[in-house]
Amino acid sequence: MRHVLSHGGHYLAVIALCVTCARPLAAAEWTRRAPGLAIAVWQALMLSVWLSLVGLSLSVALAGYRTGELAGLVRLAGDADPALGPVQWTALAAAAALTCALAALTGRFAVGVLRARRRHRHLLDLVGTRDGGDVQVLPHPAVVAYCLPGRGGRLVVSSGAVAALSSAELRAVLAHERAHAAERHDLVLLPFAALAALRLPLSALSLQAVSLLVEMRADDRACAAQGRDAVRRALRVFATASLAAVPAGALGAAGQVAERLRRVDAGLPRLRAGAAALVVAMTVTVATTAPSLMLPW
Repeated sequence: MRHVLSHGGHYLAVIALCVTCARPLAAAEWTRRAPGLAIAVWQALMLSVWLSLVGLSLSVALAGYRTGELAGLVRLAGDADPALGPVQWTALAAAAALTCALAALTGRFAVGVLRARRRHRHLLDLVGTRDGGDVQVLPHPAVVAYCLPGRGGRLVVSSGAVAALSSAELRAVLAHERAHAAERHDLVLLPFAALAALRLPLSALSLQAVSLLVEMRADDRACAAQGRDAVRRALRVFATASLAAVPAGALGAAGQVAERLRRVDAGLPRLRAGAAALVVAMTVTVATTAPSLMLPW
């Protein structure tokens, strides 16, 4: 019982802290100044909640071994006649179910995305035209630009976007899409999208928040490469133009344009080093709690 109260209480505290911080984090002004750091914080929160849920179940199941949960699993595997009651077996099954469910859901979601990208690449090969570089032009009057990341990835702009944007604005849009592809924002969003598909509490909020942050991060990369004025003008074009939907599995340049345009117009300064260090320290403290409890001690 003492082990369950100690480890289980810590796991519950981590879960409660992460859930309580979700809404304030989504609304926090500092995340607009450091979107890359904010993405890492969201990833740490999501991982901490999942590890703590698994750890909580294991702490109940393996309480009799009075050690870290991973060591308890090793001892359980080598125990010919484990002294586990119905409650302990149920808790162990719950931990296994949580692990398998997340892996299966993420895998199934990833397979669906990969299939959608493969179909769209085939379509682009049929109707798109190359510009001589890494950009494919899609004949369509609407203003649209997106990337299909991963192996065989594509940068795609519509003929409507080419006509609506100046050369500097088009370069800014392409720099935005290259940032998505280079930093693999599709992989960043994948687990959040998978959890949102389950309609779990706060999963939709986290997906929306991280989706905006990856767009802001790509905007920052585009500003560094092409200048803030070019990015601002390109966003204004997308804000007023007739847009087309981005295909499944792609990352587009027109996502949440109004919020991004306000941010670029405001020219927010970077997060101060002291504030960033505080955020990192707090995040590391929370994110390492669950793994440290699972180790033998």
